[in-house]
Amino acid sequence: MKYRKFQLLMSKYGFSLSIMLLELCLVFGLFLYLGRMAPILWVILLIFMSMATIVAIVNRSMAPESKVMWLVVTFVPVIGPLLYLMFGERRLSKKEIKQLDKLGSMHFREDNSKALRQKLKEEDKAAYGVIKSLLSMDSNADVYNRTDSQFFSSGESMWQYML
Repeated sequence: MKYRKFQLLMSKYGFSLSIMLLELCLVFGLFLYLGRMAPILWVILLIFMSMATIVAIVNRSMAPESKVMWLVVTFVPVIGPLLYLMFGERRLSKKEIKQLDKLGSMHFREDNSKALRQKLKEEDKAAYGVIKSLLSMDSNADVYNRTDSQFFSSGESMWQYML
């Protein structure tokens, strides 16, 4: 049992958590020491750190609801800016950026949608109009050939067809 606890502590998550707790203890110790030695210096440092964090959050491009949440967290003295510094900015590693670029360059399907739309335009203008209006609603949609669909007015008729 003790070996499992030691193994959990030495895993990358346990090690990261213990390092973060150690860092928080050191920072709190520094703030307490500064609070006793020079209270005005501590207050100035606290205000400067909070203002710098607020400016960093406001200038960052992120979703507005995330900005508001981080701004609320920042107003908690000492802990707020430290939490933002530890967890607020997620940067991708070079390996992750390469993987995303590789995924973006991959083609997952054959793109013959334009030729099919042109053929449909020549053969059936009414169907082409319906397809065009549907495609304007969803830019990720495509047209495929050799497909079939059937409309069922009720679930019972669909069930009979499936049986």
